[in-house]
Amino acid sequence: MSEPEKPKRRWFQFRLSTAVVMLFAIAVFLWLNTQPHSDFTYIFGWPFRAATTHIDVIMDGHQLESGCFVVAGIGFYSIHLIYNVLIALTGTISVGLLIEFIARRLEVRRREGLKP
Repeated sequence: MSEPEKPKRRWFQFRLSTAVVMLFAIAVFLWLNTQPHSDFTYIFGWPFRAATTHIDVIMDGHQLESGCFVVAGIGFYSIHLIYNVLIALTGTISVGLLIEFIARRLEVRRREGLKP
């Protein structure tokens, strides 16, 4: 007997394997953003500097640079923080769409009886 045909996936539905790969992509972006990038002061963020513990920025808890605000002794750069989040989201979604595109192409080829 032949197997019943599986229902076609909707365009926004990801496979579990794609979700796992996207999870690893998110982990890489988080790791890049939480590694200190300096020897003497802690500068966090990739590719843009999003946070720092440099004494000139933290001095008196005031806003010293344009777009910089201080929370719990760490100076955050708001526009750089937004850029880093957008880059991480774009990269993660791109990885997911690429994996899903490849998987669907292979599925169609298998269904048609062609070699992958």
